Amino acid sequence: IATRWIQGGTAQAVLHAIRTAAAERRRVTRNLLPQAMMDDAGFHAWLPLPGRWQRGPFVAGLRNAGIGVVPSDAFSVGEPVEAMRLGLGSAPTLSDLEQSLAIIADLLEQPAGLANMVI
Repeated sequence: IATRWIQGGTAQAVLHAIRTAAAERRRVTRNLLPQAMMDDAGFHAWLPLPGRWQRGPFVAGLRNAGIGVVPSDAFSVGEPVEAMRLGLGSAPTLSDLEQSLAIIADLLEQPAGLANMVI
């Protein structure tokens, strides 16, 4: 099957579709969260938190809103920074991703004490 896909051009078409989808998800992320850092070919973004936020309450606030993110603890061998990793490919649709990123952007603008009040 793999040989046929490669020889017939299907593999290249699938690769192009995946790269196009990833680029669109990064574009939406850059638009809604310009402070997020990401590789030009990746499906993840690194989001540093502003000084008033700690990752625990921020992650909890997002979890209350039905959004899962991974705090920096999972990627740290020392003292973790106040940041989180966003999986840009986990939302089923671009619209779902955009909605989740908008909630994240809105929460970033709120006082840290309001994290558990996200609806």
